[in-house]
Amino acid sequence: MFFIKSFWRIALYMGLYWLAGFAKALAADGPMPASPINADDIVGWYYNAEVGASLVPSLVNSSGYKIVLKPGVRSTMAGGHSFNFMKNSTLNIELEGGIIYNQLESLSAGGATESMQGNICLLPLLGNAEFCYALGPRWSVYAGAGGGLAGLFVNVDTVGGAPVGLYRSEVDGAVQALAGLRYQFTNRSEVGVGFKYLDVLSRIDGINSLRTYAIFLSFARRF
Repeated sequence: MFFIKSFWRIALYMGLYWLAGFAKALAADGPMPASPINADDIVGWYYNAEVGASLVPSLVNSSGYKIVLKPGVRSTMAGGHSFNFMKNSTLNIELEGGIIYNQLESLSAGGATESMQGNICLLPLLGNAEFCYALGPRWSVYAGAGGGLAGLFVNVDTVGGAPVGLYRSEVDGAVQALAGLRYQFTNRSEVGVGFKYLDVLSRIDGINSLRTYAIFLSFARRF
């Protein structure tokens, strides 16, 4: 409970970490080289940090109850290895962990709608495979998929102003798809924008699937 309610602090720390990594990379690697970056600089071990918005479609359970969630935040850290794959492309294999947090907004049933207070928190642990293709000396696009497990934590404080105090948790299977665009601004560092779709195979209260969509900024650093 304390961990979930303290999420805004964790999201802030992740954002500051992203900015600190960006600044450190500029200081360590210096200005962007004038010549194209060598292909050897985009293979090897790396870590990646992402911070962005999380959107969750309305949840409908087997009894017809509809739950609407507010836009939230997704923060992710990943580590992996890039391999030469084909001409102008690499294959990235990575392990990803993160936090997805959205607040509850309303509950609808039988034509009536009540306000809700509470939150849903996801802790995914996923293995990903990404295909990355170089568009030019510094720009690249990527697409991939992954799968693993996700811890799901549901906390309902009030419904229609009346206290509820409901807390549920479970661990479920999860799959995701991802895509994005990256720019390599030094020989070892990249920034980018991306999109992720995560489907959690939930079993809580008759909800068979919980889907999240994330749009994020990323920072990657190669060793």
